[in-house]
Amino acid sequence: MSSNLTSEAKLAYNDFLDAKTLDDKIERLERFLSLVPKHKATERIVALNKTRLSKLKAERDEQIRRRKALAASLEDPFTIKKEPQAIQMMLVSDYFNQDFGAGKSTFLQNLTGVTHVKPGIFTAEPVVGIYDWNGIKFQIVEEPALHDSHYLSRVISGLINTDIIALMIDLSRNPILQMEHLLFYLEKSHLYLNRQPPQVKLEKTGSGGIQVFLLTKEAKENEELIPFIQEMVKTSGFNHATVKIYQKLSIDEIEIAFNRSVKFKPAIILATKADLPHTKESYLELVEKYGEKSQYKLQIFPLAFVFERNPPKVVRKGLESFEEKILQILNLIRIFTKSKKGIADKPL
Repeated sequence: MSSNLTSEAKLAYNDFLDAKTLDDKIERLERFLSLVPKHKATERIVALNKTRLSKLKAERDEQIRRRKALAASLEDPFTIKKEPQAIQMMLVSDYFNQDFGAGKSTFLQNLTGVTHVKPGIFTAEPVVGIYDWNGIKFQIVEEPALHDSHYLSRVISGLINTDIIALMIDLSRNPILQMEHLLFYLEKSHLYLNRQPPQVKLEKTGSGGIQVFLLTKEAKENEELIPFIQEMVKTSGFNHATVKIYQKLSIDEIEIAFNRSVKFKPAIILATKADLPHTKESYLELVEKYGEKSQYKLQIFPLAFVFERNPPKVVRKGLESFEEKILQILNLIRIFTKSKKGIADKPL
């Protein structure tokens, strides 16, 4: 145990080692991590024990999942079956304490025509609609707002399995605070957006311990971290394995690379209410911190649904290239078959 730890943290770690049940181990390890001073000298200890904590939580989640599967007698409204040959997009937003939301219901209603949503009313369960564009189906799912609630894990489970996530950001409110809240809940659940997995390949072997191979010039800069990497792999549950590394890694990237709970998903931002006064500044702020040129590389669409009186209709603004951009992000192309009767109406 590092000498950089306080006596209270050391006692908490010993308390963790004495824990018998899975819940006790998780609770005591969380307490230990809360007591560890956060600085350069302790970042390896923190990363190592965060990985250990993730492994324990994954075991607990699996136990809970099995119990629920055995007990389930009714269909779970949070289990959304994917529409065949459709792109599934899930809409999530920050929570505004029962106040008017970010506009998920308005977006869903306008694109899909569903009539059983109520814009301005808190959505407690997922709502599904189908949007057809040039023969391509988009299954759009409105999820409840992300916050500490009994259904948070069920929303996250849906996000893990969807094709693409749309973060609904209300430009009439603080956009940066909304993004920080959303990323907090997503990354706390080990779900990372628009991020490539670290270039690390882990293979289990039958003997030989943990062998680490640095296979590029950049990877060789990790040489001093080899003992730490070996310890992380053991903490992840492997006693014998080969680890092939192709890039320079930070402590954060090492933690992500060996955390089997980590998932990666493509995402976009739908910035709503862009027609309201003073929202341009919010939009530019959002682009600067989270846009395509930032570390998050998020495509941002400033949206507005404007009612026109003559003739009466709702005009959709800001979605002119929306569908094509989604296909590009997902690396999908449209292929139409051709026969004697001509070109097919719908792509394959």
